[in-house]
Amino acid sequence: LYGINREAILKDEILGGLATPLDRVISGPFPAGESDSDPLAYAYNTSVPDAKYDPRLAKILVLLAQAKQTLKANKAKETPPALPVIRLGVPNYESARVAGQAILQAWKVIGLEGKLVPYDKLPGLDDKSIDVLYISASIWEPVSDAERLFGVGGAAQSENQYIVQALGMLNSARSWKEVRQGCLDLHSLVAAHLPIIPLWQVTETMAYRTELTGVAKKPLSLYQD
Repeated sequence: LYGINREAILKDEILGGLATPLDRVISGPFPAGESDSDPLAYAYNTSVPDAKYDPRLAKILVLLAQAKQTLKANKAKETPPALPVIRLGVPNYESARVAGQAILQAWKVIGLEGKLVPYDKLPGLDDKSIDVLYISASIWEPVSDAERLFGVGGAAQSENQYIVQALGMLNSARSWKEVRQGCLDLHSLVAAHLPIIPLWQVTETMAYRTELTGVAKKPLSLYQD
C-alpha cells in the first residue's frame, strides 16, 4: 500500500485530471462522502488516517521481508527464495487495466515484479492463478454491503476472528447507534488487518436534458425516481 501512489493514479490515470471532491483515496471499505454531514458517510471512520505514499518505507518493508526469508532459509541450510512475481487480477475493461498497469509500475519501483491477469468473470477464492485481486465495487448501503464483501462467499471473505466478530455484531445491531458504531469498528479493523487494500472511491455521474423534470438534486442511483 505504501508503494502505490493512489492519488496520482486516480487523478491522472483514471480520471484524466477531472476529479471532483468526492473522487479521493480512502482508508477503508466504505464511502467517505462529500463531508461529515453527507448521509452516505455514516460508516466511514474519519479517525483512521489514509496511508500516505511512501516508496522508501515500502522498499524497506520489502527488504525486511526478504531478509527474514533469507535468514529462515539459511537456518534450514536451503537456498534463499527469490521474490515471487505478483499476479494481479483485474477486470477486463480499460480503466481497470490502466489502474492495474500503474500499480504494477509502482511495485516495480520498490523491487516487486508483477504480471497483469485480466479476468471476465470474478475469480473464486480458490483460484491459484491470481495473488492479488483488483475489484471495482459499488457500495450503496454499508451495513448490508459489509456482509456481501467480507462475509462467507464474499469477494474479500475474511477469516480474521476480529473481523468475523465485528460482522456478527453489525448484523445483530438493533439501533442506529449500534449500526454506525459497528461500521466504524469494522472500518478500523479492516485498516489494521488489510483483508483488502483500500484504494479510492469514484463517483458516478450522469447527464440529462434540462427539459426533463423531477430529477433529484443528488440522486443516490441513476433511476431512483
